[in-house]
Amino acid sequence: MSKQQRKRFKQETALATENSFEQFCQKNNIEYSKLDLQKNKSARNKYLINPMGKCLDFWCKKEGKEIFIEVKTLTNLTDQKREVIIEAAIDDIKSKKLPGGITSEAFDPIPELEGPFTTFLKDASSKFKNIRSNFQHPKILFLDGVAMPKRIILNAIFYGAFDSYKRKGSKLVTAGLQKTKRGLFDKTGSNVSALIYWNKDKNCFYGLENYKAKISFSENYFETFFGKTKIYQHIT
Repeated sequence: MSKQQRKRFKQETALATENSFEQFCQKNNIEYSKLDLQKNKSARNKYLINPMGKCLDFWCKKEGKEIFIEVKTLTNLTDQKREVIIEAAIDDIKSKKLPGGITSEAFDPIPELEGPFTTFLKDASSKFKNIRSNFQHPKILFLDGVAMPKRIILNAIFYGAFDSYKRKGSKLVTAGLQKTKRGLFDKTGSNVSALIYWNKDKNCFYGLENYKAKISFSENYFETFFGKTKIYQHIT
């Protein structure tokens, strides 16, 4: 895949994610406005400090509750440098008409995904800063992707925490998240209230609350917009 093809693929995937989120709103009776459309001047003038500046994707409302949404799309599970190497090797195999695929060397997705997630978090945060101060609604980073990483990876990246366990009789039972290092929420993104994503394995939305956020996103808000689930992660 050429550089131009990769760029087009990412643009098309990002657009598909935004369209999918619109369909979700329509299906679940969520009132919304797509703020990043230049033609939507009235909404931009209403919500943004600088209507022509950086702009988040959506304003949403349901049952009297309002939130702002920035949608991001993850298109690979490694950093850009390794992704280019992998794609070049795949293209080489295809050009030689060889059978089979390719496996890359083993790598740890946690440090490699910190780069794109840091970019997502900082970009969303900068857009949320452009919202007028009289609109004190939760600000959500909505994340989708071709192959979303497992919950344990996202907890490690954003919280710097891993699942912990304790012995209860003869069994090991979960004891919540144990923080082992500073996560992305510790370093940046206080303008982002929570991270929301769809977990395909569990067939429900997952939420990671940002305990450093200026405006909190409660579990009640989470259930209103994204449905009841036990997976709204908290950590202190």
